[in-house]
Amino acid sequence: MTIEDPELSVLKWIKPRKEDRDKAMKVFSEVKEKLEKAIGKTYSNFEVVLEGSMAKDTWLRNNPEMDVFVIFNEELTKDELRNFVNRLAKELSELSPITSYAEHPYLTLSIGKFSIDIVPALKIESINKPRTAVDRTPLHTKFVLEHTDETLRDEIRVAKAFMRGIGVYGAEVKVGGFSGYLIELLIIKYGGFRELLKASKTWKPPIVIGLKDMPEKAKELKERYPNSVMLFPDPVDDKRNVAAALTKKKLGEFIMASELYQRNPNIFYFFEKIEDIALKEFNKFPLEIYSEHVIVVDLLLERGLHPDVLWGELKKVASSIKIELEKVGFTVANCESWTNEKKRAAVACRLEERVLEPISYVVGPPFVLRENSIKFIEKYLLSPMSGPWIDDSGRLHSLTIRKKRSPLQVIEEGLNNILPEDLRRGEFKVYRLTKDKLLSNDDISKWLKLFCFSKPRWLLPAYLAKAGIEVKEEELFEKELLGEK
Repeated sequence: MTIEDPELSVLKWIKPRKEDRDKAMKVFSEVKEKLEKAIGKTYSNFEVVLEGSMAKDTWLRNNPEMDVFVIFNEELTKDELRNFVNRLAKELSELSPITSYAEHPYLTLSIGKFSIDIVPALKIESINKPRTAVDRTPLHTKFVLEHTDETLRDEIRVAKAFMRGIGVYGAEVKVGGFSGYLIELLIIKYGGFRELLKASKTWKPPIVIGLKDMPEKAKELKERYPNSVMLFPDPVDDKRNVAAALTKKKLGEFIMASELYQRNPNIFYFFEKIEDIALKEFNKFPLEIYSEHVIVVDLLLERGLHPDVLWGELKKVASSIKIELEKVGFTVANCESWTNEKKRAAVACRLEERVLEPISYVVGPPFVLRENSIKFIEKYLLSPMSGPWIDDSGRLHSLTIRKKRSPLQVIEEGLNNILPEDLRRGEFKVYRLTKDKLLSNDDISKWLKLFCFSKPRWLLPAYLAKAGIEVKEEELFEKELLGEK
C-alpha cells in the first residue's frame, strides 16, 4: 500500500486542508442550527448528524459534498417522511432548497461551494429491520471509520478522484457507476488504489467480491440480483448488493482506464474537466466531417422531472431510436442522451449513411422452412424489383424499393410512439447536425461537440498524453477544478 506518482501530486490538491475542514464544520453547524429550529416546531425526538464522506473523512476538497441526516427515533411512515420534507422545504425557503425523490424525498441546497443533501432517516440499532435504504447509512459510516486509517482514507480519496476523472463515479441513473461507499469498500478490500487497479485485471462479469469468503451469501446475492455485473455484499447487511447500480458499460470503462493508466500514469485521469481541454483540440478539426452524419432530437420539456426519472427515460428513448433506425437498414454507430436536468434534453445518433439507397436487398429464410419461405415469397412477389430467388445455399433473397430513406423521416414518424408521456408533453424537433449548430452558444453545443468527438472521458487522458498535450498541474487543479483564485 504505497501512494505513488502522480497520485501523490493529486492528493496534495484533493485532500482537505485544516481551513477546508473548519469551513465544512462551520457550514454543518449553521445547517444543523437551522434544521433543529425548524424541525423542533413539530418534532422533539430527533437528531441532526453529519454522515457520508465527510463523516468518514473520505471527502475531496474539490467536491465538498455534505450529507446531513435528520434521524428520527420514532416510527414514521413514508407519507409522513414526504410531508416532513415538504414542510421543511418551506421552512428553509431562504436557502432555495430543491426537493428530490429517491426511495423517499430529501432536500438539496448549496452554501458557497458546499452541496448539501438533507436526508430524513429512521434510527435502527441493527440492520435487521431497515425501513428505507438510507437507514443503513450511519452503520456504513461506522464501518468505514473502524476499518480505515488516515493512509487508507487517502487511498480512497485518490480512487474517488480517479473515478470522477474518468466519468464512472456515482450510482445515480445518469451514470450507473461506482458509488462512494462501493469505492471505500473496494479500497478496504484490496488495501490501496494501485492494488485495486491490479485486481481489476482479472475481473470478468459477473464479478463476486466480498470482504470475506461468503460463498453461500454470494449465491443468495446472485439469485437476488441476477443481472448485476458485480456482486459485493454490504458488510453491514449481506442481503444487499452494494454494486447493484453498476452497469456493464461503466465497469468496462473503469477496467480499460485502469489498464491504460497503469501503462502510462498521468495526472489527466484525475481531472474532471478534462473535456474542456479536449474540446480545444476538437475545434482544430473540420467540423463538417463530424456533424454531417449526426441526427439530433431536441426536446423542450413542459415541466422538470427528477434527474433519475429523466435520465432513465432518455436512455430508453435513445435505445428505441437506435432500434427503429436499424430496422429500416441504417448502420447506427451510437446513440447518446443529454439533459441539463431542468427542461432541456436531447438524443443524438451517429449514422454510417446520410440516407439509404433506394433499393433494399432482403435476405429471406432457407427453402426448407416451407411456411416461412411461402410468407417471404408472398411478401415480395409483386415487388417492382428483382426476386424472390433461391441462391446456391438454398436461401431465398429479394430486392425491393425502400419506403423510408431519410433518418429524419424514420425518427419523426416514430417519435410519438417512442417518447414517454412525460417527454411527449413538451416540444421537440428533429434535425441533422450542422457546423453552425456546433459553433453556436446553445446550451447543448458543448455536449454535441463531445458526442461528435466520441472520445469518452475514460479515454481522453490517454489521447491527450499520446497527442503530446501539456497542461500545468496548477492550471488543472487551481484554476479549473478547484476554481480558486
